[in-house]
Amino acid sequence: MKAGAITVVNWTVPLSILLVACLMILVDPGGFATHLRALEFDAYQQARPRPFEDTRAKVGHSVKILGVDDASIAKFGRWPWPRDVLGRLVSELKAAGATLVVLDLPLDEPDPAIRFAQSLPNTPELAALRGDFAKMASPDDTLATALAQIPAVTGFTLGENGRAPIAKADFAVAGSASPISALPKFSSASASLAHIEAASAGVGALNLPASADGEVHSAPMLFRLNGKIVPSLDAETLRLISGAADPTLFAAESGLSSFLSRTVVKTLTDGGFTVALSPSGGVEIYFARPTRARFVSAADLDSGRVAAGSLKGAIVYIAPPFAHVMTAAGPRTRAGTERASSAEARTVPSRSSHIVEPAMGAAQTLNRISRTSPSSTW
Repeated sequence: MKAGAITVVNWTVPLSILLVACLMILVDPGGFATHLRALEFDAYQQARPRPFEDTRAKVGHSVKILGVDDASIAKFGRWPWPRDVLGRLVSELKAAGATLVVLDLPLDEPDPAIRFAQSLPNTPELAALRGDFAKMASPDDTLATALAQIPAVTGFTLGENGRAPIAKADFAVAGSASPISALPKFSSASASLAHIEAASAGVGALNLPASADGEVHSAPMLFRLNGKIVPSLDAETLRLISGAADPTLFAAESGLSSFLSRTVVKTLTDGGFTVALSPSGGVEIYFARPTRARFVSAADLDSGRVAAGSLKGAIVYIAPPFAHVMTAAGPRTRAGTERASSAEARTVPSRSSHIVEPAMGAAQTLNRISRTSPSSTW
C-alpha cells in the first residue's frame, strides 16, 4: 500500500469519529448532548458553587424568600397559613418597600376555612355555626385585596384539570422559526381562584419538572398550553420588573440541513432585558451555597423588626417551606430565589442592542440577564 493511501486510512477513523460527534451535538438525538452538558455543569457547580451576592446593586432588586422559621410558626401556626394571614404579610411587604411579591404556591381552591364552612351539613344544630362563618370576612378576599395593592405574580399548574389561566400579556415571536414546537407541551391547567388571578399583575406556571435523573438542572421559562405560549412564574417576574408590555421570543432552526434541523429557542426579551435560553426555553440554574441572607422572617416582618430599607425594591417569594427539589447541590427549596437571583447577579449594562451576557432562572434570570436598549431590534 502506498504511503499516501496509508495516511488517508489513518485519518479516516478519527475524522469519522469527529464528524459523528459534531452531528450528535448539533442534532442532539435523545437529548444525548444535553445530558452530557448537564453532567459537566453539575460537576462544575459542585466544585465551585455560585458565590452569593445581593443583586440589588446591579439591577435594583434583591431576591428574598419569606421565611417560615420557628418564630413564624409560633406566631401564625403550622403551614399552610390562612389566606388572610398571607394577605396581611403581603401588605406588610408593600409597606416595607418590596417591589414585587411572588406567590409560588397553588391558589386554585378556596381557603381551608371556607371549604370547612361549605362542608358543614345543613342541619338546625349547625345553623348558628354556619351563620358565624357567613359573617366572617373571606380569607381569599383579604388576600386578593392585598395583591391588588402591589405588583404580584400568582401561579397556575399545568397538567391539572381546572379553569384555564387568563394571560396578562401576549408574546411576540421573532426569528427564522416558530418556537411553539420547542416548548414543553400541556393540554390542561388549573388557575388560581378567579378574583385572586384578577388581582394579580402577572400569572405564570408553577411547574418545575425534574430531569431524567430526578434532579432539577434548569427552570423552564416558557411552556405551550393548547398551542399558545404561556410564561413560567419566573418569566412573569421578569416581565413585571422590566416594565415591558409584551415580551419577544426569538427562535431559529438548528442543524446541518432541513432533514436534521430542529427548532430551538434562543432568547427572551422583556423591555431592556434579554435572557439567553436553552433550546427548549429554559435557563440552567447555577446554585449558590445555602445562606440565611436570602430569607426574611415572617415573624420579624409582622413585628416590625425588619431593618429599615432592607426590603426596598426587593422581589419576595412566598412558598411552602417543605416544598423541596433535588439538585446537583443537594435538596433546595423550590421557591424561585435561585432561579431569580443567579441570573440577576450577573446582569450587565449593554452599550449596544446586542446580547452581552446569557441568563440562567428568576434570581438566575436577574443574575445573568443582559440590559439592552428598549428600542433594540433583531
